[in-house]
Amino acid sequence: MASPPLYWKTVPMQMIGVSFADLLSMAKPVFVKAGLTDIKKTTVDVSGRTPNTHAAVTFLGTGGGSFSAIVMVAGSDGNETKTVRKKLSDGLAKLTTL
Repeated sequence: MASPPLYWKTVPMQMIGVSFADLLSMAKPVFVKAGLTDIKKTTVDVSGRTPNTHAAVTFLGTGGGSFSAIVMVAGSDGNETKTVRKKLSDGLAKLTTL
């Protein structure tokens, strides 16, 4: 059995002064809005799924207190997988802090 394709994207986060844990908490609602279920938040990532796709996001510190989101999505339906990646990437790019 072949592994499904993995699609990923780096999303620069225009936020400074938030913690890694804050970003994980902020990412969880993005998964809900993107239509994913079985959403889990750990100390290193947030993940969720659709019937054909599994997605996860983590964050990398880029210096100066800023971060980039790494969106990873794999699934058996390439169109759905790319759509989920786009929804997550777009949703994360729109996050802001008060």
